[in-house]
Amino acid sequence: MIVLPGGALNTQNLAESEEVKAALQKMKKENKYIAAICAAPYALHEAKVLNSTYTCYPSFEKKIDSATYDSQNEVVIDKKSYNFTRPSNSNAIFSRTCENFNK
Repeated sequence: MIVLPGGALNTQNLAESEEVKAALQKMKKENKYIAAICAAPYALHEAKVLNSTYTCYPSFEKKIDSATYDSQNEVVIDKKSYNFTRPSNSNAIFSRTCENFNK
C-alpha cells in the first residue's frame, strides 16, 4: 500500500514527481492499495491513476474533475483507491485500511 499525505505544497510536489507518478502507476497496475489524504487525490489525478469516484479537501476537486467528486462523504473507497477529505479522518483511514487487510 502507498499512502500520500495531504497539504497543498506536498500535493503539488508529489504531482510533479516522475518517481511518484511511476510508483503510483506500478501500484495501480499491480492492483495494490493506494490512499490519498486531503489534497493528495490531485497527485493521483496527475499520475492518471485516480478512479472514477473520489473525495478530497474541498476546493481541490476544481483541479481534478468535479463531475466524479463525492462531496457528501469524508471517506471514499473506489476499488483499491481510498480518498479522505482531511487528516482529521485518521481514525477512518486506519479502520478502513485494517478492514480490508483483515479479510
